[in-house]
Amino acid sequence: MPKEHPYAQVRRWVRVQWESRVKVSYRPSDVLQMANGRSQDICEGGIAVYVPIEATIGSTLELEFTVPSSRAPLRLHAVVRNRSGYRYGLEFVVISKAQRDEIATLVNSLSVATSH
Repeated sequence: MPKEHPYAQVRRWVRVQWESRVKVSYRPSDVLQMANGRSQDICEGGIAVYVPIEATIGSTLELEFTVPSSRAPLRLHAVVRNRSGYRYGLEFVVISKAQRDEIATLVNSLSVATSH
């Protein structure tokens, strides 16, 4: 049986482990910079990523990643809510219903797969 995350009782959405490439665009100054990272987990409201950048809590990043059920990559804006080293907890701030539905489909399929 999977171990429940310690914050599972206070989370708004079901969070599942999911590893995928994530492209991150950000502006630490007036210059646009890009970096590649890896996701750790995802939910309808956000994603945790490892990316070698120096972003501050409250800053906005642009993410690009592809979910298995999609042909085109999702491009989303997210705000940094927490950080530990190069691991960032991000909350999606600009997300369409269609994008949220794609992520919900991914989360649901991974939830079912890990509950067996």
